[in-house]
Amino acid sequence: MLRRGHLRTAGAVACRIADPTCCCTAAQSVALHLHDSILKVAPLDFGFAGGTIASQVTLDAREPTIRSEVRIDLRGVRSAA
Repeated sequence: MLRRGHLRTAGAVACRIADPTCCCTAAQSVALHLHDSILKVAPLDFGFAGGTIASQVTLDAREPTIRSEVRIDLRGVRSAA
C-alpha cells in the first residue's frame, strides 16, 4: 500500500534464484524484508569465481538521509593475481 510517500507492508517477500546461464555466478539466494521503512536483504548469497559470496544489506529510510549497512563474506573465491 502506498500512502503519503511511504511504502507500508505487513509481510515479507522471499525467493530463490537460480540462473545457470550466468557466466560468473551459481545458485543465488535472496530474501527481502521491508518493515517500518527498513529494508533488509538477507541472505544475498551467490556463487562466484569458484567460491561463495554471502552478504547482508540493510537500508534504513526512517531519516531524511538513508543509512546503509553492508556485510560481505567471501569464501574460496579465486582471483587472478
